[in-house]
Amino acid sequence: MQKLNIIIIGGAGFIGTTLSRTLLEAGHKITVLSRTEVPDFFLRNGIAVLRADVSQPGSWQEQMPDFEAVINLTGASIFRRWTSRGKQEILDSRILTTKNIVEAIKKQRGNIRQFFSVSGVGYYGFHREDILTENSQPGLDFIAQVAKKWEDTGQPIKELGVRLVICRLGHVLGMHGGALPKLVTLARLHLGSYWGSGNQWISWVHQEDLARAFLFLLNTHIINGPVNITTPNPVRNKEMMQILTKTMGERVLIPHIPKFALQLVLGQFSSVFLNGQKVMPTVLQQRGFVFKFLNLGEALNDLLTA
Repeated sequence: MQKLNIIIIGGAGFIGTTLSRTLLEAGHKITVLSRTEVPDFFLRNGIAVLRADVSQPGSWQEQMPDFEAVINLTGASIFRRWTSRGKQEILDSRILTTKNIVEAIKKQRGNIRQFFSVSGVGYYGFHREDILTENSQPGLDFIAQVAKKWEDTGQPIKELGVRLVICRLGHVLGMHGGALPKLVTLARLHLGSYWGSGNQWISWVHQEDLARAFLFLLNTHIINGPVNITTPNPVRNKEMMQILTKTMGERVLIPHIPKFALQLVLGQFSSVFLNGQKVMPTVLQQRGFVFKFLNLGEALNDLLTA
């Protein structure tokens, strides 16, 4: 396996830390570029840190040619009320940063051979029972259109002879970020209820399998384009909450949270909880990637007892 000099842009958060740990253990050299403070983990393990706001052109662009692989994780959180201002920030934080990265590589490609841009299964829009693969069409809702524009912004990188992989992530399960810590808190308050009908599909992936998938993709050069990073065993929201509360040994006081209640509290953002997608990791499985955590119960038990 070739050891690479990798820069992770927007890598100070939950997913960036998860990836850095796994890639570092595999022998790769890691640099994290972030506009915020980074966890002590990076400094303790010899990970180089660059501080910059990638939404703005700057001197950071001149350092891009030094790296062999770029992983772009930038993007403001969607976990907020979707006001007009909030929607614009969600969009700009993805489009402007990706555009500036591409422009930097256009000026001088240097050593860069691989560009990984993170997207999400929200690209497909909301579906009921449809099985979605990398060949499925984008949706029409807000998040789907953000994901499409985000992915389109990175496409020009291919004209430079750089390999482009678009990682469409499902709900990443880990105790240091994402939705799981919030769900655990609700379960401890005996509020681990399902949302709306509870029949919506949740496409998920354990944080360890997420990192292993990136490692696999970095070394499987035949793969290009979109790749779904989700377990092949999505679950309905009702089942997910039942497994979570059972794993934690908690009881539930309210059977379910009505649709109107979520809409009242969260506004349009509630659509993320009330709808879902049944997404399959077709590309990964066809190329031989083996998931370690296929069963949600085993995944939650691993995370909650660590």
